Order: sequence, then C-alpha cells, then structure tokens
Amino acid sequence: MQEAFRAVGYGTAFAAVALIIFSPWMIRNYIWTKNPIYPLYGSFFSSELPPSSSVVEDSISAEMREDSADENQAMNHFLIRRHIYKEPLWKTLLIPIRIFFEGRDDNPKFFDGRLNPFLLLLSIAAFICAKSAAGRIRRDKLILLSFSVLYVLFAFFTADMRIRYVSPIIPPLVILATYGLHNLTCLSKCIRSKRACKLALGAGGVAVSLAFFINASYIAEQFRLMRPQDYVLGKVDRDFYIQQCRPEYAVIQYANRHLPDDAKILGLYLGNRSYYCDRELVFGEKLFIKLLNQAQSPDELLAQVKKKGFTHIVVNLYEYTESYGRSLSGSEQQRLFHFFRDKLALLSSHDGYQLFEI
Repeated sequence: MQEAFRAVGYGTAFAAVALIIFSPWMIRNYIWTKNPIYPLYGSFFSSELPPSSSVVEDSISAEMREDSADENQAMNHFLIRRHIYKEPLWKTLLIPIRIFFEGRDDNPKFFDGRLNPFLLLLSIAAFICAKSAAGRIRRDKLILLSFSVLYVLFAFFTADMRIRYVSPIIPPLVILATYGLHNLTCLSKCIRSKRACKLALGAGGVAVSLAFFINASYIAEQFRLMRPQDYVLGKVDRDFYIQQCRPEYAVIQYANRHLPDDAKILGLYLGNRSYYCDRELVFGEKLFIKLLNQAQSPDELLAQVKKKGFTHIVVNLYEYTESYGRSLSGSEQQRLFHFFRDKLALLSSHDGYQLFEI
C-alpha cells in the first residue's frame, strides 16, 4: 500500500510540474480562444473563433467527405509513396526504422521532421542482459517498448508518416535510452582489462556527446532559420516575421481585408494550414481533383465548384505542380489552364501563393 501511495505521489508531482511548464501556452490559448488546450476538445470549451479557424474536419461538410471517400480509397498513403515518391515496397516497409535516420523538416517524403537516431540505438541496448534486471524493471521496459512499437505501427498503417504523428513515443524511448546507457556502462565495468574498460566507457561518452550534439545542432539550425530573436528584439514587425515563416500569409491577409465575411475559400495544397485566416477556408484537394476529372469543360468545372458554395480559391502553385500537375493528361491540363485563366480573377499573388475570385 505504501508503494501505491508513493507511486500516486510521484505521478501527481510529475503532472504538476508538466502543467506548470505548459501553463504559458494554456494561458495564451485561453486568452485567444477560451480553450486552454486548443485545438483539442473544442466542443467542451466555448470558443470565440470563427468557423474557419476550427479543426479542419469540422469545416468540411458530410457531402464533401462522401465526394472524396472514393478518392481516399483509390489513393492511400502506400500508393502515394509508390507512385509519387517512386519508393520501392521494401523501403516503405522500413519506414518505422527510417524515421530515426532519414527525417527532414518541411519534406513530406522524409516524414516532415527529425528524430535522434540514438533514441533507437540506445533503446535497443536497454534489453542487453535484460534477464539480469529486476522483474519490475523488465516489466516496465517491456511496457514502454510495447507502447512505442504499437504506436508507430498504428501511425504507419493509418496515414502517410510524419514525425509529429509519432511524437508520443519520444518520452518512452528517452527512458529506454537511459536504461540502455546504464546497461552499456555496467557491461563496460565487467570487462577485466582496464584499458578495454576505459575504451568502452570512452565510447559510451562519445555516443552520449554525439546524441546531445545532434540535438544542439538541430536547435541551433532552427534558430538560424526561424530567427525568433529578430522579432523578440523588435528588429522586424509581426507581419514581416510571420510572412518569413508562412509564405501564404500575404494572400491570407489580403483575403481578411478585402473579402466579404460570408466568403468561402477553397484551399488547394496549403498543407491544411488555416492560420490567421478569418474567412471560411476549406481544404479540398481530393474534391477538386474529382470535380476536374468529372467535368468535360471549364464551364462545367466552374458550375461544380460554385455548386459547392465556394466563392474564392487559394492555391500553392509550386506544391500543385509537384504533387498533381505533372500527372494530368494533356486534355486535363488544358481544361484546368482555361479554368484558371478564363473563369477566375486573380486578386493577390505572393511567394507562389495565389488568391482567385470565382
């Protein structure tokens, strides 16, 4: 019983520290949205945000989900990696391992993020000489391993892999990596030769130093790219800083200033980002592709888009060209070209993003 109370006490202390650390973000979220854990549990907390700023799924009608259901089934994330990324099956199957070694920021082909490879390598070392560990420790390590493996597999089979999708496995892997480092240290001390023992301990120190160096270099790279110090120190204003980080910001701000309140914008290849948009913004790449395939002329495509209630379109031309434009047939390309040229009016263009009025 005493151990149970001690465990509850440790858990309560951990939760309190975690809440204290997270509290600045909770306060900010509450001030902005009346929801301290936005965008989660929006139905429980009252929100003052316009409909366009709610979770993406809430902004898509049931009719649109039905329209895109067949498209989702026809082109799942495994087929995308095969046909768009030209990735062989064996490489796709190795994604749960590759995420630790090949991650790159802002590149969906390489999981749009990075993990430290030592999270995997040292976690494996946690099970070296596992039989010598106490039964409770073995059980805890197996629980952490089972959670991590099952969570990665769940993400792998559910959606195209992104590092943020598997972020809940990082704390368990950190614990396992610590156990792994402890095991390697104990094994090195068991070596009879003092010289070999020192070499083993030195190798462990190098591994830890390299792991921290990878993390530190990544943080330094983020500061170099994002340069938050420029905004904090007042060297640039808010709009200029956001535009550097989010290239669609300029056209979104144009929409906020010039479009009527009841405008409904179709977002194409925006990465499902509705940040800073005060108008209703619906992401509908699959819906638009289906309408284009069904339409026999630009006029028919225009009628179908209007039927869905859209008044404007925002498109990322670079991502559209890379992800979809090259796969169109000649007739489809002509139909789409005449649709954008003849049926839409360009209102704003900046950094490859364009806002059209239908």
